[in-house]
Amino acid sequence: MPKKINKTPSIKRLPFYLHELRMLLQSGEKVIATTALSNRLNIEPIVIRKDFEMTGAQGEPRVGYRIPKLIERIESFLGWEESTHAYLIGAGSLGTALLGYEGFLDYGLNIRAAFDTNPQKIGTCIHDKPIFDIKDLKREIDETDIRLAILCVPTSIAQKVAERIVDAGITAIWNFSYCTLQLPPNVVFQRVNLAGNFALLSMKIAEQKRF
Repeated sequence: MPKKINKTPSIKRLPFYLHELRMLLQSGEKVIATTALSNRLNIEPIVIRKDFEMTGAQGEPRVGYRIPKLIERIESFLGWEESTHAYLIGAGSLGTALLGYEGFLDYGLNIRAAFDTNPQKIGTCIHDKPIFDIKDLKREIDETDIRLAILCVPTSIAQKVAERIVDAGITAIWNFSYCTLQLPPNVVFQRVNLAGNFALLSMKIAEQKRF
């Protein structure tokens, strides 16, 4: 049996490369070598090369990578060459912050609207995004065919809300709650691991204190 290769770490690094490559392009740079990118990002050159190979990008001997082509290959590999539209579910503190985060547009993610159950928020706009009643989600999906939801509700109700929005037609969920969702196999979902990222940072701080 061939050994299964975990591509998740590589995929998670690609947005960091994209950000850096875009910054370089804006500053007038046209080519980049993996050693130079390694020094900027503190990632081993061989790791960077393997990550780029996964996207189909190819460098030129003694030249490096053409930055515009490399950006294009990474965006194509991630499916970011076209905009992805999404609905946000739960316009609380976290949801409000995400509605105002303009960085999503750099990666082709456009939050079209948010849905909530709070009567004081329904019918208003937050960061120019309309807030609808969660009861109207199916109607909006039928009109727009948007199938991606960003779930920003409390963990205690996340499973129940997830089931409800799947019944309304959502087929992909970006889960910002701590709940491990149990959903039908035709629904794809990814949980944001804020605690895991902070754990890694905490370990680095602890190691820093030892020296």
